[in-house]
Amino acid sequence: MIEDVTHTDVNPLASPKGTHKPCIRCGERSRFMCKKCRAVFYCSKAHRDEDLRVLHSDVCDLYAFLKDSIRFVPGQDERDRLEKQRVIKKTEILKTAKSLAQKSLFQNHPDDAINQLSVAIHFAHELYGNNSVLIIPIHAMCVEALVKRGRMDQATQQLSKAEWILLNEDDCPDLIKADFYKNEGFLNMCKKEYKSALTSYANETFFSTAAFHPV
Repeated sequence: MIEDVTHTDVNPLASPKGTHKPCIRCGERSRFMCKKCRAVFYCSKAHRDEDLRVLHSDVCDLYAFLKDSIRFVPGQDERDRLEKQRVIKKTEILKTAKSLAQKSLFQNHPDDAINQLSVAIHFAHELYGNNSVLIIPIHAMCVEALVKRGRMDQATQQLSKAEWILLNEDDCPDLIKADFYKNEGFLNMCKKEYKSALTSYANETFFSTAAFHPV
């Protein structure tokens, strides 16, 4: 429940000298943090309340575990066990953020989706590395959300990031390729680049067919 997650001002003495915790919503210097998990920070009450509404109330306990698990643990077996649990929690945050972003896009709430996807991208990079094909669908969703907000330049940047991974990965699944080209086509249509859009949608059809009806 949202009302169960309380917040407090950030104590500057709690962080090493010269370091500042960025707001999870905008990256600006934070003034508030979630008192329950003590792992997520905000620059303003407005960003705090908005994040609670769109994502944090669903993942606060997962963040709390990640925060509490950063400690010295004697014994390699125990450290390995704890790291496996951390991976599980990060994966749950990623899946939750991505699922909520899909719902936000379906309900035509692109601003909510953009903020949910920023968290998804962060944990996808942590879990899979910077060049994994598993990040491509998240970048593709960002394209849709940014286009719906009219932020074409940023949408193009997100598409370029996905394309770079796609071009440098020989074993990208056909279904991920189809998803990429679908969103490339959507962006091209919105930019009124109709010939490019037609090529993108043709590629989407080709790879969708290959994925569901392999030769």
